[in-house]
Amino acid sequence: MTIIFCLLFCLNLIFVRLKEQNRIVIILSYIVLIILMSGNTEGPDVETYRYYYRQASAHIFLSGDFGYYLVECLCGKYFHMSFYLFRLILSVICILLIDSAFRYLDGNRHFGMVLYMGYPFFMDAIQIRNFVAISIVLYSLRYLVSTDKMDTLKYIVLVLVACSFHAVSMLFLLFLIYQLKNKKIVNKLLFFIGCVLFFVTYRYGNFVYSFFIHILFTERGLGYITTRTGISWAGVSLLYITNLIILMCLNTVSKKKSDDDGMIVIDYLWKSNCCLMIFLPLCLININYYRIFRNIYTLNIIPYILIIQTLSRKSLYRYFFVASALMLMFAWYIYDCMLLNDFERVVQPIFEHNIFFGVDKDISLLFQKP
Repeated sequence: MTIIFCLLFCLNLIFVRLKEQNRIVIILSYIVLIILMSGNTEGPDVETYRYYYRQASAHIFLSGDFGYYLVECLCGKYFHMSFYLFRLILSVICILLIDSAFRYLDGNRHFGMVLYMGYPFFMDAIQIRNFVAISIVLYSLRYLVSTDKMDTLKYIVLVLVACSFHAVSMLFLLFLIYQLKNKKIVNKLLFFIGCVLFFVTYRYGNFVYSFFIHILFTERGLGYITTRTGISWAGVSLLYITNLIILMCLNTVSKKKSDDDGMIVIDYLWKSNCCLMIFLPLCLININYYRIFRNIYTLNIIPYILIIQTLSRKSLYRYFFVASALMLMFAWYIYDCMLLNDFERVVQPIFEHNIFFGVDKDISLLFQKP
Protein backbone atom coordinates (compact mmCIF):
# COMPACT_ATOMS: atom_id res chain seq x y z
CA MET A 1 0.00 0.00 0.00
CA THR A 2 2.95 2.32 0.64
CA ILE A 3 4.04 1.89 -3.00
CA ILE A 4 0.53 2.58 -4.29
CA PHE A 5 0.24 5.69 -2.08
CA CYS A 6 3.60 7.05 -3.29
CA LEU A 7 2.74 6.25 -6.92
CA LEU A 8 -0.55 8.16 -6.70
CA PHE A 9 1.22 11.04 -4.99
CA CYS A 10 3.71 11.23 -7.86
CA LEU A 11 1.00 10.90 -10.52
CA ASN A 12 -0.95 13.76 -8.97
CA LEU A 13 2.22 15.83 -8.89
CA ILE A 14 2.83 15.10 -12.60
CA PHE A 15 -0.73 16.10 -13.50
CA VAL A 16 -0.33 19.40 -11.62
CA ARG A 17 1.49 20.72 -14.67
CA LEU A 18 -1.57 20.06 -16.82
CA LYS A 19 -4.70 22.16 -16.43
CA GLU A 20 -6.74 19.16 -17.57
CA GLN A 21 -7.46 16.86 -14.66
CA ASN A 22 -7.41 13.06 -14.70
CA ARG A 23 -10.51 11.80 -12.90
CA ILE A 24 -9.23 8.22 -12.63
CA VAL A 25 -6.12 9.30 -10.70
CA ILE A 26 -8.20 11.54 -8.44
CA ILE A 27 -10.80 8.83 -7.72
CA LEU A 28 -8.10 6.21 -7.04
CA SER A 29 -6.36 8.67 -4.70
CA TYR A 30 -9.56 9.17 -2.72
CA ILE A 31 -10.21 5.42 -2.53
CA VAL A 32 -6.71 4.80 -1.15
CA LEU A 33 -7.09 7.60 1.40
CA ILE A 34 -10.45 6.22 2.56
CA ILE A 35 -9.04 2.67 2.91
CA LEU A 36 -6.04 3.90 4.90
CA MET A 37 -8.18 6.08 7.17
CA SER A 38 -11.10 3.77 7.84
CA GLY A 39 -9.16 0.52 8.26
CA ASN A 40 -6.34 1.79 10.47
CA THR A 41 -6.02 -0.45 13.55
CA GLU A 42 -3.05 1.10 15.36
CA GLY A 43 -1.97 4.62 16.28
CA PRO A 44 -1.77 7.08 19.17
CA ASP A 45 -5.55 7.63 19.40
CA VAL A 46 -7.11 4.60 17.69
CA GLU A 47 -7.70 2.56 20.84
CA THR A 48 -9.18 5.60 22.59
CA TYR A 49 -11.62 6.15 19.74
CA ARG A 50 -12.58 2.45 19.77
CA TYR A 51 -13.25 2.63 23.50
CA TYR A 52 -15.35 5.81 23.14
CA TYR A 53 -17.34 4.18 20.35
CA ARG A 54 -18.13 1.13 22.47
CA GLN A 55 -19.23 3.35 25.35
CA ALA A 56 -21.36 5.57 23.10
CA SER A 57 -23.01 2.44 21.68
CA ALA A 58 -24.05 1.66 25.26
CA HIS A 59 -25.33 5.22 25.83
CA ILE A 60 -22.39 6.10 28.09
CA PHE A 61 -21.33 9.70 27.38
CA LEU A 62 -17.55 10.17 27.67
CA SER A 63 -16.55 12.59 24.93
CA GLY A 64 -16.98 16.31 25.56
CA ASP A 65 -17.91 16.85 21.90
CA PHE A 66 -21.63 16.26 21.70
CA GLY A 67 -21.90 16.11 17.90
CA TYR A 68 -19.33 13.34 17.67
CA TYR A 69 -20.99 11.43 20.52
CA LEU A 70 -24.39 11.77 18.83
CA VAL A 71 -23.08 10.29 15.56
CA GLU A 72 -21.33 7.50 17.48
CA CYS A 73 -24.52 6.72 19.38
CA LEU A 74 -26.63 6.76 16.21
CA CYS A 75 -24.29 4.43 14.29
CA GLY A 76 -23.38 2.12 17.17
CA LYS A 77 -26.55 1.90 19.24
CA TYR A 78 -29.27 2.15 16.60
CA PHE A 79 -27.64 0.92 13.37
CA HIS A 80 -25.29 -1.60 15.08
CA MET A 81 -22.34 -0.59 12.91
CA SER A 82 -18.84 -1.77 13.74
CA PHE A 83 -16.26 0.86 14.64
CA TYR A 84 -14.56 0.36 11.27
CA LEU A 85 -17.77 0.71 9.27
CA PHE A 86 -18.47 3.89 11.26
CA ARG A 87 -15.02 5.20 10.33
CA LEU A 88 -15.51 4.18 6.71
CA ILE A 89 -18.73 6.20 6.43
CA LEU A 90 -17.17 9.22 8.16
CA SER A 91 -14.09 9.03 5.91
CA VAL A 92 -16.19 8.91 2.73
CA ILE A 93 -18.33 11.88 3.83
CA CYS A 94 -15.33 13.99 4.85
CA ILE A 95 -13.34 13.22 1.70
CA LEU A 96 -16.39 14.22 -0.37
CA LEU A 97 -16.62 17.50 1.57
CA ILE A 98 -12.94 18.21 0.92
CA ASP A 99 -13.28 17.38 -2.77
CA SER A 100 -16.39 19.58 -2.99
CA ALA A 101 -14.34 22.49 -1.64
CA PHE A 102 -11.61 21.81 -4.21
CA ARG A 103 -14.14 21.66 -7.08
CA TYR A 104 -16.39 24.54 -6.01
CA LEU A 105 -14.04 27.27 -7.18
CA ASP A 106 -12.52 25.24 -10.02
CA GLY A 107 -9.15 24.70 -8.37
CA ASN A 108 -6.46 22.27 -9.48
CA ARG A 109 -7.62 19.10 -7.70
CA HIS A 110 -4.35 17.27 -8.41
CA PHE A 111 -2.37 19.89 -6.52
CA GLY A 112 -4.96 19.76 -3.76
CA MET A 113 -4.40 16.01 -3.51
CA VAL A 114 -0.61 16.44 -3.41
CA LEU A 115 -0.74 18.99 -0.60
CA TYR A 116 -3.27 16.94 1.35
CA MET A 117 -1.59 13.54 0.90
CA GLY A 118 1.81 15.01 1.73
CA TYR A 119 0.96 16.11 5.26
CA PRO A 120 -2.52 16.68 6.80
CA PHE A 121 -3.77 13.24 5.74
CA PHE A 122 -1.42 11.56 8.24
CA MET A 123 -2.83 13.54 11.16
CA ASP A 124 -6.45 13.23 9.97
CA ALA A 125 -6.05 9.45 9.78
CA ILE A 126 -5.49 9.23 13.54
CA GLN A 127 -7.53 12.20 14.81
CA ILE A 128 -11.08 11.51 13.68
CA ARG A 129 -12.90 14.38 15.39
CA ASN A 130 -10.50 16.98 14.07
CA PHE A 131 -10.75 15.47 10.57
CA VAL A 132 -14.55 15.78 10.56
CA ALA A 133 -14.46 19.32 11.96
CA ILE A 134 -11.92 20.71 9.48
CA SER A 135 -13.73 19.04 6.56
CA ILE A 136 -16.94 20.85 7.51
CA VAL A 137 -15.12 24.18 7.89
CA LEU A 138 -13.41 23.70 4.53
CA TYR A 139 -16.78 23.08 2.90
CA SER A 140 -18.27 26.16 4.61
CA LEU A 141 -15.77 28.60 3.02
CA ARG A 142 -18.11 29.12 0.06
CA TYR A 143 -20.61 30.76 2.41
CA LEU A 144 -18.04 32.88 4.24
CA VAL A 145 -17.15 34.94 1.16
CA SER A 146 -20.79 35.57 0.20
CA THR A 147 -22.46 38.90 0.94
CA ASP A 148 -25.83 37.21 1.32
CA LYS A 149 -27.02 37.16 4.96
CA MET A 150 -28.48 33.69 4.55
CA ASP A 151 -25.09 32.38 3.41
CA THR A 152 -23.46 34.00 6.44
CA LEU A 153 -25.98 32.18 8.62
CA LYS A 154 -25.11 28.91 6.85
CA TYR A 155 -21.42 29.52 7.57
CA ILE A 156 -22.15 30.11 11.28
CA VAL A 157 -24.32 26.97 11.50
CA LEU A 158 -21.69 24.82 9.79
CA VAL A 159 -18.90 26.13 12.04
CA LEU A 160 -21.06 25.40 15.11
CA VAL A 161 -21.63 21.88 13.78
CA ALA A 162 -17.85 21.54 13.39
CA CYS A 163 -17.48 22.78 16.99
CA SER A 164 -19.71 19.93 18.15
CA PHE A 165 -17.01 17.58 16.80
CA HIS A 166 -13.99 19.58 17.94
CA ALA A 167 -14.19 22.69 20.13
CA VAL A 168 -11.16 24.36 18.53
CA SER A 169 -13.30 25.01 15.42
CA MET A 170 -14.89 27.88 17.36
CA LEU A 171 -12.00 30.12 16.31
CA PHE A 172 -13.23 30.05 12.69
CA LEU A 173 -16.14 32.28 13.75
CA LEU A 174 -13.50 34.97 14.14
CA PHE A 175 -13.23 35.09 10.35
CA LEU A 176 -16.65 36.79 10.23
CA ILE A 177 -15.02 40.07 11.25
CA TYR A 178 -13.76 40.37 7.68
CA GLN A 179 -17.30 41.02 6.55
CA LEU A 180 -16.97 44.43 8.21
CA LYS A 181 -16.26 47.48 6.07
CA ASN A 182 -12.85 48.39 7.54
CA LYS A 183 -11.16 45.06 6.80
CA LYS A 184 -7.63 46.46 6.49
CA ILE A 185 -7.80 48.32 9.80
CA VAL A 186 -9.19 45.26 11.59
CA ASN A 187 -6.49 43.06 10.05
CA LYS A 188 -3.62 45.35 11.10
CA LEU A 189 -5.10 45.82 14.57
CA LEU A 190 -5.43 42.06 15.21
CA PHE A 191 -1.92 41.39 13.95
CA PHE A 192 -0.54 44.16 16.16
CA ILE A 193 -2.44 42.86 19.21
CA GLY A 194 -1.05 39.39 18.46
CA CYS A 195 2.52 40.70 18.39
CA VAL A 196 2.01 42.50 21.73
CA LEU A 197 0.45 39.39 23.30
CA PHE A 198 3.32 37.28 22.03
CA PHE A 199 5.84 39.54 23.79
CA VAL A 200 3.76 39.71 27.00
CA THR A 201 3.24 35.92 27.10
CA TYR A 202 6.90 35.22 26.37
CA ARG A 203 7.93 37.60 29.15
CA TYR A 204 5.23 37.11 31.79
CA GLY A 205 3.47 33.77 31.17
CA ASN A 206 -0.08 32.64 30.48
CA PHE A 207 -2.23 34.93 32.64
CA VAL A 208 -3.69 36.75 29.59
CA TYR A 209 -5.14 33.59 28.04
CA SER A 210 -5.99 31.47 31.08
CA PHE A 211 -9.37 33.12 31.71
CA PHE A 212 -10.61 32.77 28.12
CA ILE A 213 -9.39 29.18 27.77
CA HIS A 214 -11.23 28.23 30.95
CA ILE A 215 -14.44 29.84 29.63
CA LEU A 216 -14.24 28.13 26.22
CA PHE A 217 -13.03 24.68 27.25
CA THR A 218 -13.98 24.56 30.98
CA GLU A 219 -12.00 21.92 32.90
CA ARG A 220 -10.73 20.33 29.68
CA GLY A 221 -8.68 23.42 28.97
CA LEU A 222 -6.85 23.56 32.29
CA GLY A 223 -4.24 21.05 31.14
CA TYR A 224 -3.37 23.37 28.26
CA ILE A 225 -2.53 26.40 30.40
CA THR A 226 -0.54 24.87 33.23
CA THR A 227 2.66 24.10 31.32
CA ARG A 228 5.25 25.98 29.29
CA THR A 229 6.88 24.81 26.10
CA GLY A 230 10.54 24.68 25.27
CA ILE A 231 11.99 25.77 21.96
CA SER A 232 9.30 23.89 19.98
CA TRP A 233 7.24 27.10 19.72
CA ALA A 234 9.93 28.46 17.37
CA GLY A 235 9.08 25.83 14.74
CA VAL A 236 5.40 26.80 14.67
CA SER A 237 6.31 30.50 14.55
CA LEU A 238 8.70 29.99 11.65
CA LEU A 239 6.15 27.95 9.69
CA TYR A 240 3.44 30.53 10.38
CA ILE A 241 5.54 33.52 9.29
CA THR A 242 6.75 31.69 6.16
CA ASN A 243 3.14 30.85 5.30
CA LEU A 244 2.12 34.50 5.75
CA ILE A 245 4.84 35.73 3.40
CA ILE A 246 3.87 33.23 0.69
CA LEU A 247 0.15 34.01 1.06
CA MET A 248 0.87 37.74 0.85
CA CYS A 249 2.64 37.21 -2.49
CA LEU A 250 -0.12 34.89 -3.65
CA ASN A 251 -2.83 37.41 -2.72
CA THR A 252 -1.00 40.21 -4.52
CA VAL A 253 -0.75 38.17 -7.73
CA SER A 254 -4.36 36.99 -7.52
CA LYS A 255 -5.69 40.58 -7.40
CA LYS A 256 -4.08 41.22 -10.78
CA LYS A 257 -5.82 38.21 -12.33
CA SER A 258 -9.55 38.71 -11.66
CA ASP A 259 -12.21 39.59 -9.07
CA ASP A 260 -14.16 36.32 -9.13
CA ASP A 261 -15.17 34.25 -6.10
CA GLY A 262 -11.90 32.32 -6.12
CA MET A 263 -9.81 35.45 -5.73
CA ILE A 264 -12.14 36.69 -2.98
CA VAL A 265 -11.53 33.41 -1.11
CA ILE A 266 -7.77 33.94 -1.42
CA ASP A 267 -8.09 37.44 0.02
CA TYR A 268 -10.24 36.16 2.90
CA LEU A 269 -7.79 33.40 3.76
CA TRP A 270 -4.85 35.80 3.61
CA LYS A 271 -6.55 38.11 6.13
CA SER A 272 -7.72 35.16 8.23
CA ASN A 273 -4.16 33.87 8.50
CA CYS A 274 -3.04 37.30 9.68
CA CYS A 275 -5.61 37.36 12.49
CA LEU A 276 -4.30 34.02 13.77
CA MET A 277 -1.34 35.97 15.11
CA ILE A 278 -3.37 36.49 18.30
CA PHE A 279 -3.27 32.70 18.86
CA LEU A 280 0.46 32.24 18.23
CA PRO A 281 1.38 33.18 21.85
CA LEU A 282 -0.60 30.12 22.99
CA CYS A 283 2.21 27.96 21.60
CA LEU A 284 4.44 29.50 24.26
CA ILE A 285 2.09 28.08 26.90
CA ASN A 286 1.49 24.63 25.46
CA ILE A 287 2.66 23.26 22.13
CA ASN A 288 -0.67 21.46 21.65
CA TYR A 289 -2.02 24.79 20.39
CA TYR A 290 0.03 24.30 17.25
CA ARG A 291 -3.06 22.40 16.06
CA ILE A 292 -4.72 25.76 15.34
CA PHE A 293 -2.07 26.45 12.71
CA ARG A 294 -2.05 22.84 11.52
CA ASN A 295 -5.79 23.11 10.83
CA ILE A 296 -5.46 26.36 8.92
CA TYR A 297 -2.89 24.57 6.72
CA THR A 298 -5.69 22.44 5.27
CA LEU A 299 -7.72 25.56 4.48
CA ASN A 300 -4.64 27.17 2.93
CA ILE A 301 -4.57 24.47 0.27
CA ILE A 302 -7.42 26.36 -1.43
CA PRO A 303 -5.42 29.50 -2.42
CA TYR A 304 -2.67 27.39 -3.98
CA ILE A 305 -4.95 25.23 -6.09
CA LEU A 306 -6.86 28.31 -7.25
CA ILE A 307 -3.89 30.46 -8.25
CA ILE A 308 -1.98 27.79 -10.19
CA GLN A 309 -5.14 27.01 -12.15
CA THR A 310 -5.33 30.63 -13.36
CA LEU A 311 -1.63 31.05 -14.18
CA SER A 312 -0.09 29.79 -17.42
CA ARG A 313 2.08 26.66 -17.27
CA LYS A 314 5.18 28.68 -18.22
CA SER A 315 4.56 31.41 -15.65
CA LEU A 316 7.41 31.96 -13.18
CA TYR A 317 4.79 32.79 -10.55
CA ARG A 318 3.30 29.33 -11.04
CA TYR A 319 6.65 27.62 -10.48
CA PHE A 320 7.28 29.78 -7.43
CA PHE A 321 3.94 29.00 -5.78
CA VAL A 322 4.16 25.27 -6.53
CA ALA A 323 7.68 25.11 -5.10
CA SER A 324 6.70 27.21 -2.07
CA ALA A 325 3.65 25.07 -1.31
CA LEU A 326 5.68 21.86 -1.56
CA MET A 327 8.43 23.29 0.64
CA LEU A 328 5.89 24.30 3.29
CA MET A 329 4.20 20.89 3.08
CA PHE A 330 7.46 19.00 3.66
CA ALA A 331 8.43 21.38 6.46
CA TRP A 332 5.12 20.75 8.25
CA TYR A 333 5.50 17.00 7.72
CA ILE A 334 8.98 16.94 9.26
CA TYR A 335 8.01 19.22 12.13
CA ASP A 336 4.76 17.44 13.05
CA CYS A 337 5.30 13.80 12.08
CA MET A 338 8.97 13.51 13.01
CA LEU A 339 9.92 16.19 15.54
CA LEU A 340 6.78 16.75 17.59
CA ASN A 341 5.43 13.22 17.16
CA ASP A 342 6.98 9.80 16.70
CA PHE A 343 7.08 8.71 13.05
CA GLU A 344 6.91 5.03 14.06
CA ARG A 345 3.72 5.63 16.08
CA VAL A 346 1.96 8.07 13.73
CA VAL A 347 2.86 7.41 10.09
CA GLN A 348 4.19 3.85 9.99
CA PRO A 349 1.08 2.09 11.44
CA ILE A 350 -1.14 3.72 8.79
CA PHE A 351 0.60 1.66 6.09
CA GLU A 352 1.18 -1.52 8.08
CA HIS A 353 -1.85 -2.09 10.32
CA ASN A 354 -5.18 -2.13 8.52
CA ILE A 355 -8.21 -4.41 8.32
CA PHE A 356 -8.05 -4.32 4.50
CA PHE A 357 -4.39 -5.33 4.13
CA GLY A 358 -1.19 -5.99 6.06
CA VAL A 359 -0.57 -7.90 9.27
CA ASP A 360 -4.01 -7.04 10.73
CA LYS A 361 -6.02 -7.89 7.63
CA ASP A 362 -9.51 -8.99 8.68
CA ILE A 363 -12.33 -7.50 6.57
CA SER A 364 -14.90 -9.28 8.75
CA LEU A 365 -14.25 -6.62 11.40
CA LEU A 366 -16.07 -4.20 9.11
CA PHE A 367 -19.34 -6.00 9.81
CA GLN A 368 -18.77 -6.90 13.45
CA LYS A 369 -21.26 -5.49 15.94
CA PRO A 370 -19.87 -2.90 18.38
